[in-house]
Amino acid sequence: SSLFVRAAMVRKRRLLLGVLVLAITASARKRLSSLALQLVLWIRYCLRRFLDVEIKDPRTPVSISLDAIRKYFQGYNMGRQLWEWYLDSLGFSPNSAIRGHIRGLFNGQRHEDLMVKVFEHLGMDGAMPVEGALTFSRGFSGSLHVLVQSKHVMPVSKIKPEEEQWMTDHWGVIFPEKCRFEDFKRMTELFMVRRTVITLADYVSLDMLRRGLKAPIVCRFKIELPAYNGKPAQSLDIHTTAPPSKTLNCIEEAE
Repeated sequence: SSLFVRAAMVRKRRLLLGVLVLAITASARKRLSSLALQLVLWIRYCLRRFLDVEIKDPRTPVSISLDAIRKYFQGYNMGRQLWEWYLDSLGFSPNSAIRGHIRGLFNGQRHEDLMVKVFEHLGMDGAMPVEGALTFSRGFSGSLHVLVQSKHVMPVSKIKPEEEQWMTDHWGVIFPEKCRFEDFKRMTELFMVRRTVITLADYVSLDMLRRGLKAPIVCRFKIELPAYNGKPAQSLDIHTTAPPSKTLNCIEEAE
């Protein structure tokens, strides 16, 4: 099943299951004995739990399937990355050049080395606690601008309080045991793609992003790691470029 679900699909599913819950309860109260009614109420409770399987993204029109994302981190990822599922759910073409370009960036040795530095700085006992993930998210910043138009800068969207609360509430649910390096690396890649999409959508809308960018976009990201657990502060840079194409594409910029 898909990790990310369109918000409209979630609302439709909840409406249908809600009607079913009401119908079962009304029928039980009219026709069934007290014991049978208790059974029906238990079934209603289970259905209501099912209604909450998807948790809404605080800022984009998708929800996350908890059951599917748990399976993903247990190894049932079907060879795909979180950011790919996310872009699918937002309506980006699965056949677009974006897949190869972003994959090339994230599979590069420079990105791997950078993620190792972040994990070693914020992790504890071989795992990434929610506090470390929040520190990474707060320290992720940067800017986007159209190539040769560096005076018109789009600051990368910062994490909002509702997103911090979302992470606090669900990190332990997604990682019931511990968030290992590979798990954290996949999550940070999702964070980076998601924050880029949110930033661009604030300026040009999601619909325009789906149709394509007409000009190259220079992306300059910075990860500020404060002094943490006795480790000195660090500042890490990532430079990428989104060339003109039919979809949002990211390739590493030559340095």
